[in-house]
Amino acid sequence: MLIIVVACVYKYNQFMAVDKVSTEEDLSPASSIAISEEEANKISNMTPIRLYFLSKDIVKLRQEIRYIPDAQAKKGNEYLSSVIINELIKGPTASSKLRTLLPKTTTINSVKVNGSEVVVDISKSFFYPPSVSTQSPQATGSNTANTANSEVTSIMMYSIIDSLTECEGISDVTFKVDGNADAQELKDLNIQGVQKRRDDIIDRSVNSK
Repeated sequence: MLIIVVACVYKYNQFMAVDKVSTEEDLSPASSIAISEEEANKISNMTPIRLYFLSKDIVKLRQEIRYIPDAQAKKGNEYLSSVIINELIKGPTASSKLRTLLPKTTTINSVKVNGSEVVVDISKSFFYPPSVSTQSPQATGSNTANTANSEVTSIMMYSIIDSLTECEGISDVTFKVDGNADAQELKDLNIQGVQKRRDDIIDRSVNSK
């Protein structure tokens, strides 16, 4: 099994840490390398983050582990949650054979932590990616272009929820769309309000592809 080590090169910007998350912002690691699990166990001063991506058949979630410097992890769950979402948007490594449906253009307006809850504010454009933006609601069978297959999209959203709830002390995730917790896009996906992690959709088998 391959484990990813996220390089220690971060350019800290206190505003970008929680107010704006983007794959091209300063939170993104400069590079990463693939090493064996045995080599990873020898790493000191690094903290693992556990990410969940879609299995090749888009039926289950599978875990991929990356490492960040302890100094970064100690900045708190709000900062760590932003890093986790950035890593999910980057996607899995090619060798993992895992998948993500999160568009590379995904913009997260903010990530806030209130006790055990993470509140993720997603830009509305997330639900209307360019690849399907020309489709009408009638063509997709939904008011939301990215919910044409609600089951697949639900698993995609739980890749975020299950990854965030790996943070110590975090048990709940709530989504907003451009600040609106009652957005139609959330209703379409049945993820309005507080969401709990789902362990039943995680594939923990060692030999799964």
